[in-house]
Amino acid sequence: PKDTANGEYKGYIGVAKGVQGENKEEGSSVQVSQKIDRQVTITVTDQEVISLAVSVIPEKYDLENGEPLSIRLIYDNQSNITLKPQVEFKITQVDKILYNSIFPYPENELAVRPSSQHEIPAIEIATNNLEKGKYTAEFNFLHNNKKILTKDFTFSVGLDNSPGVVLGASSNNLQQYL
Repeated sequence: PKDTANGEYKGYIGVAKGVQGENKEEGSSVQVSQKIDRQVTITVTDQEVISLAVSVIPEKYDLENGEPLSIRLIYDNQSNITLKPQVEFKITQVDKILYNSIFPYPENELAVRPSSQHEIPAIEIATNNLEKGKYTAEFNFLHNNKKILTKDFTFSVGLDNSPGVVLGASSNNLQQYL
């Protein structure tokens, strides 16, 4: 196929030759065939253009304590080969790595063909072990263990991020809200 990645591929080619004979007097026929298989190797070499855009869409940016972080990934393959990118995912807080994992491309999902988009099932990360605060989610998208794209976003756990508006408060009462 046109979108086959560079590499060496092995397989077999089989050639079959058959001879058929008939005996008209007896009304019978005979067929004899012989098949010969040979192993072949095909080496694909071409300029691979690897380019990937990814939409990283968290379900929520502000989570309650213990609520999982759910993230949708929509791949847009702009390459000339089929891709099954891995995701290296980290949660950091002030340059300290709190969570680090690699998610392989799901086995039961079709690869992302060139010039097409594909969404994989959402990734869910438990946040039970995260304290109240703001965090950064970092993504490295890998092809053959090489980084091809980096994305990130910030999120919070256990913070009340609603705007604080106090109406009709005196300056004395306002102090308790600050």
